[in-house]
Amino acid sequence: MMNNFKVMVCRPGKAGEQLVKDLKEINIKSQHGPTLGINQIPFNLPDQPYDHMIFISPTAVESCVELVPELASKAGKIYAVGSGTAKHLNDAGINEVIVPETFDSEGLLNLAEFKQPAGQRILIVKGVGGRPLLETTLKNRGAVCDTLDVYNRTPIEVSQDVWDCYWEGSTLRAVTAASIETLDAFDQQRRSANNNYPDIVFVASDRIAEAAASLGYTDVINVGGAANHYFTTAIDSYIKAYTL
Repeated sequence: MMNNFKVMVCRPGKAGEQLVKDLKEINIKSQHGPTLGINQIPFNLPDQPYDHMIFISPTAVESCVELVPELASKAGKIYAVGSGTAKHLNDAGINEVIVPETFDSEGLLNLAEFKQPAGQRILIVKGVGGRPLLETTLKNRGAVCDTLDVYNRTPIEVSQDVWDCYWEGSTLRAVTAASIETLDAFDQQRRSANNNYPDIVFVASDRIAEAAASLGYTDVINVGGAANHYFTTAIDSYIKAYTL
């Protein structure tokens, strides 16, 4: 294993802490440097039923986990944007979850149910802000589409000690980014601290890869999904190929 390789895990919360543990188990040095904090926000359960309910991320499930069964009971079908979100729904007691082949908004929009959803009632459970493509497209296709914001994101300042540990004792450095917001926050802090670019950026989708390239990152690897196991598998494969 490469002793000079180190990963900055920017994913916030327990998921980020778990990714650090997962990497340690396969002897990959990493440290937790979340650049965004996740905050649950008050919300009201909808009082009307929906034909479809979409959970946009694992965080969306975690932010209302105690109410997920009651919330899900108000919809005919439940959808998750990816496998990680589906697992969180399964853990919350929702077993029948539809997941698109491509783990993003485009994948959801390609599902048969959403190609001609005119007149259908759809609720998207999400965080404040984020990408509007799903909601906008469903409305343009004639659906009655509402959103339920259950969390927001706030910047977290990465401490100088974390930056020093990241840059010292390694000559090949990587960073993980499961969202454009995470990548943007990392890049802003990196620039403010006058730090160099990391050598590799592992991202969860083509869209984030394009954003990374636009920011000047040259070695960007799409791991194929936002769940932790996609990152551990891709990072492990990279190191093995690098050391051959």
